[in-house]
Amino acid sequence: MLAAKADVNARIADGATALFLASQNGYLEVVRALLVAKADVSTRRGDAATALIYASGNGHPDVVRVLLAAEPM
Repeated sequence: MLAAKADVNARIADGATALFLASQNGYLEVVRALLVAKADVSTRRGDAATALIYASGNGHPDVVRVLLAAEPM
C-alpha cells in the first residue's frame, strides 16, 4: 500500500483513516509506518475523535506514546 504511494490520509465513510483503525486496534508497527509516510496525526473524525483518543480508549499505551511523540507542537 505505502510503496504504491497510496493516500495515507484517505477516509472511509465515517471519516476514519488508516491511522485511526491501526490506533484503535493497537497495531503499533502499522501506526509507525503510517506516521513515517506522513499520516496526519491531528485529523479528526466527525465525532471530533482523533487516533490518540481511539488508542487510549482501547488500552494501547505503546500506540499512545508514539502518537503523542508525533503530535505537532
